Amino acid sequence: MSQHADDGRGLTRRLVLARLALLWEALWPLAWPIPTLAVLFVALALFDVLPRLPGWLHAAVLFAFVAALGYFVWRLRRLAAPGLAQARRRIERDSGFEHRPLQGLADTLEAGTDDPLARALWWAQRRRLSEVLKRLSVRLPEPSLARADPLGLRFVPLLLLAIALSGTWQDAGPRLLRAVTLRLDGIAGPPAVLQVWITPPAYTGLAPMLLQRQPSAEHVGVPAGSMLLAELQGGNDPAQLGIDDAWQAFAPLDADSQRLETQLTKGDHLQIRQGHRVIGAWDIAVVQDTPPSIAFSAPPDTDADGRLRLSIEAHDDYGVTKAWAMLRRVDSPDAEPLTVPLPLGGAHPTEVHQSTWVDLTGHPWAGLAVTLQPVAEDGAGQQGLGETVALTLPERKFTHPVARAIVALRRKLAANPGLREESMAGLAGIASDLDSYGGDIQVFLALANARARLLYDHTPQAVPGVLDLMWQAALRIEEGDRPAAERALEQANRELEEALSSNASEAEVERLTNQLQMAMAQYLDAMAQQMARQGVSPQSASPDSQVVTPDELQGMLDRLRDLSRTGSREGARQMLSELRQMLDGLRSSLQAGPSAQDAQQAQKTAEALQALTHDQRALLDNTFRRNQQAEEPGLEPLAKAAPTAKSKPAAKPSYSAADQQRQKAADDQEGLRKRLDQMMEEFGEMGIDIPNALGQAEQAMRDAGQSLRDDALQDAIDAQGEAVARLQEGARQAMQSLSKRMGGVPVLGGSGRDPLGRPLRGSGAAEDDSVKIPTQSDTQKAREVLDELRKRSGQAQRPAAERDYLQRLLKQFY
Repeated sequence: MSQHADDGRGLTRRLVLARLALLWEALWPLAWPIPTLAVLFVALALFDVLPRLPGWLHAAVLFAFVAALGYFVWRLRRLAAPGLAQARRRIERDSGFEHRPLQGLADTLEAGTDDPLARALWWAQRRRLSEVLKRLSVRLPEPSLARADPLGLRFVPLLLLAIALSGTWQDAGPRLLRAVTLRLDGIAGPPAVLQVWITPPAYTGLAPMLLQRQPSAEHVGVPAGSMLLAELQGGNDPAQLGIDDAWQAFAPLDADSQRLETQLTKGDHLQIRQGHRVIGAWDIAVVQDTPPSIAFSAPPDTDADGRLRLSIEAHDDYGVTKAWAMLRRVDSPDAEPLTVPLPLGGAHPTEVHQSTWVDLTGHPWAGLAVTLQPVAEDGAGQQGLGETVALTLPERKFTHPVARAIVALRRKLAANPGLREESMAGLAGIASDLDSYGGDIQVFLALANARARLLYDHTPQAVPGVLDLMWQAALRIEEGDRPAAERALEQANRELEEALSSNASEAEVERLTNQLQMAMAQYLDAMAQQMARQGVSPQSASPDSQVVTPDELQGMLDRLRDLSRTGSREGARQMLSELRQMLDGLRSSLQAGPSAQDAQQAQKTAEALQALTHDQRALLDNTFRRNQQAEEPGLEPLAKAAPTAKSKPAAKPSYSAADQQRQKAADDQEGLRKRLDQMMEEFGEMGIDIPNALGQAEQAMRDAGQSLRDDALQDAIDAQGEAVARLQEGARQAMQSLSKRMGGVPVLGGSGRDPLGRPLRGSGAAEDDSVKIPTQSDTQKAREVLDELRKRSGQAQRPAAERDYLQRLLKQFY
C-alpha cells in the first residue's frame, strides 16, 4: 500500500511539472517580445539618445514602445492552461512510451467484475503498468524561438545594453529619467533658447563665462560677487532661477523673452525651470575672495642722506591694488598715523616683490621712535596687515652752519607752533646775513616768504607750510639744487608708473615721459654741480670700466616710449624700474662714501677675484682639450707618441714629457689654490666674513690638483668646473659684503654691476627676467599691427560688427 502511495505522489509531481512545461512553451513564444522591448528601451535610454531627439520624435518613439508593449501584452489573451490529458501525453512522450500507459492506469474495470480470472488479469495488468511509473521523466521546456526569430534579433538589445552599461552605469538613473521625460515644448513649437552668462567682478581680471546647456561633471568655479545674467527665449511658461533652495523669477522682456540678473555670493547648485520643467542645472563652487597678505621682505634700511628703504612682498589671489606703510609714534599711539604709499611695480599684480626709497627726513617725526606696519588692499576693498616693525625715523645730518640753524629753528616751531614771534625773529636774522649762505636768492625768498606767512597767516594751516619752506631752504643751502631735482625726479617717476599701471592714454604717457626726461636731466646737472662744489669724484675701477652715458639713458627713454606705444605696458614698467635702479645706484655711488684707502683695497680685492676666476677657467679649458686629445680616435696620446727624427734616442722620452705636463698642470692648479688662500686671509684681516663658497672652491681646487697628478682628466674637469662655479658665487658674496662694509657704495669689477649700480646683462647677479622686454623687431611688428588696426577701423565699407571689434582692440592701447 505504501509503495502505491509513493508512486501516486511521484506521478502527481510529474504531472505538475509537465503542465508547467507546456504552459511555458505556450507562453514564451507569445511573451518574449515584451522583455526584448524593455531591454531595447533601457539601452537607448542609457545611450541618452531620446532626449537629443526633437520633442515630437521623442514622443513618437515613446508611443511606439508603449503601443508595441500593449500589443504583445494583449496577445497573451490567447494563452490557455494545459489540461490533465495533455500533461499525461507530455510525460509519455518525454519518457519514450509509444503507447499510453498513463491512460491505462487511469482506466477502470467495467465488465467481468464477478469473474475471478478477469479480475486477476486486470490486477496483473495494473502491476505491470505500475512498473512503468519508475521510468517516467519530464524534460525541460522547449520554447522553439528559433522558428519565431530565425535571424536572432532578440540578442541585439542584450548586446546594446552591455555596451551602454560599460560606460554609463555611473549616471544610469538621470539618463533613464531623461528618457521618459517628454519635452512638450518641442511638440508645441520651437524649443526654448537659454543663455546663462557669469561675469566675475572687474577686480579679478577674469573673463565672463558662458554656462553650457549640457553641464560638465566638475563644479564650475565662480568668484564671489559675480553677476549672473540669464536670458530665455521661447516657451509660454514663466521661468525661475533656483540657487540651492532660494528661487527668483525672471522678468519678461517681451512676449517671447525673459531675463534675470542677480549676484552670486553663495550656493552650490543652480537650476532654471520653465513651468515644471528643468531646462538647465549646474553644480557651482562659489570661491570667496581672501584678503591680501603683505610683509617686509627685509628690515627697513637707511642711506647716508637719511632715506628709508622699504622692501615688501605681497600676495593676493586676484591682485593687489594698493599698498602703503602706516607709521605711528611710539610716544603718541593715538595720534593720526602717517601713511606712505608703496609702489607695486605693475597693474594689480598677484605677486609683489618691490623696494622703494622714502625720504621722511623733512617730516616733523624725524628722529622719533615709530612703529611701521605694511598694509595691502585688493580690488574688493579687503585689507591685509603685515607685521609691525619698530624703528627710529632717520634724520638728515647738516654740516652747513646756516642750514643747521634753520633746522634747529624749524624743530622748535614744529614742537610748539605758538613760537611765532621767536621764529619770525630767527628767520629775519638768518635771511639778512646774505654772505653766510652765498647770497642765494632762492634761499632768501624762501626765508622771507616763511616769515611773512607767520606774520600775516594766523590759521593752523600756516605752520606746516612754513615748516616745508624752512626745510627746502636748509636743503638748498646744504646741497644746492639736488634735493629739489631729486624730488622732481621721484615725482615724475611715480606719475609715469601710475599712468602705465592705469592704462592711461598714449598722449598722457608721452607727456609724462617727457617730464621724466627733463627731471632726469636736471637731476644729473644738480649732481654734477654738487660734485664740483665738494670736490667729490665717483668711484671708478679703470679706464675700461663700463659707464652709463647720456646717450644710453636717452635710449632707454626712447625704448620706454616705443614699448608704451605698442601696448607693452608691462615691458615699459620693467624698463622704468631698471631706469630707477640706475639712478638710485648713481645717487649711492656719488654720496660721501668710504675713504680712498678702503675703496682702493675693495677694488683691488674685486679685481683679484676676477683674475683668479679667469685663470681657473683657462686651466679648465686646457684640461678639457687634453682630455679630448687623449680620447680622440686616430691620435696617439702624448704619453705614447713616437720621438721625432731630430730627437735623440732615449729610454722613455714620451713618458717623461707626459709626466712633466701632468706635473706642470698640477703645479698651476696648486698655485691658484694658494692665491685663493691668500685672498681669504686678506678677508679675515679686513674684518669680513669669508664666504662659504670660497671655502668650497678651495676644496674643489685641492681635488682637481690631486686628479691632475693621477692623470684622471675627467675627474679633474669635474673638480675644476665646480671650482669655477664656486668662485663666481663667492665673488658675488664677497662683493656684497664689501659693499655693505663701505656703506652701500657699489664695488666695481666683481659685483656684477656697472658704475651706477645696475646689474650687468649676463652677469647672473640679480637680473630680473620676470617680464620679457620685447626686442626691437618685436616692437616694429607690433607697431605695424597697430597701424593696420587703425586703417581697418576707419574703413566704412567694413561690417559694423567688425569695426566695433577693432575699436575694442584699440581701446586696450589708447
